[in-house]
Amino acid sequence: QRRCRLQRLGLQLTEQGMLFRWRAQSSLADAKLDTSFQLGQLLAACAQDSFLWQQAGRIKHLDAEGLKARNQVSESFATARDIFLRANYEDAANWLERTRALAQKTGDDKFLIDASYLLQYALRLQPEQARVIALGEEILQKARHSNYGLCLATALAEVADAYSRLSLNDSALVILSRATTFAESMNDSTGLARCYFLQAQIHWQFGNHAQAEHSIKQVVAFDAPQRYRGQVLSLYGQIAKLRCEYDRAEKL
Repeated sequence: QRRCRLQRLGLQLTEQGMLFRWRAQSSLADAKLDTSFQLGQLLAACAQDSFLWQQAGRIKHLDAEGLKARNQVSESFATARDIFLRANYEDAANWLERTRALAQKTGDDKFLIDASYLLQYALRLQPEQARVIALGEEILQKARHSNYGLCLATALAEVADAYSRLSLNDSALVILSRATTFAESMNDSTGLARCYFLQAQIHWQFGNHAQAEHSIKQVVAFDAPQRYRGQVLSLYGQIAKLRCEYDRAEKL
């Protein structure tokens, strides 16, 4: 049940280990990479998830040129993410495309998938829905090949959102069902909150208010950081008005 958290922790340690190796701090690097490798072995044994130990082992044995190349990918992704977090999505998309190209050149599936996932979001807001959908399929294939499932639920949720924006709501719900399955298998609360929120929005558009309310309750259950709090309260209020529960709607 802790697979998602262990995977995230292991990958953070792996990235820190890579930076320490790059800065010639070998003892600190080895400690972090060894811990990450052990977490990866645990996941491989209990969840048939080999990505983390492959990643830690690969970084631990990179030569100087390999470290330099991977550091370039890491720095490019960090820059892209900073621009993305400032909501400058057009420039972020350009940096993410650069990161994807560097990751493909070095054979780094992690940054290729991570950059592709953020690129989905940046393109969806521009909007370029067809590219978002194509990226989702690319991420799915690459993640299956490398056994890196951490971003799958949210990546597929972005595909579902793109289908919904194209008024293909039936296709969106099918994709969300797949995404929810991935999120549940990883115990990925972030992905589950995203999936259920999109389901709530689509059911609301269809007029399926009971199903929308059920999905909203699931969002609340998994959205510990309350990313969707304002939008959830708004949907609850609209449903209450339709049921003539005006006092409840006013409170919400």
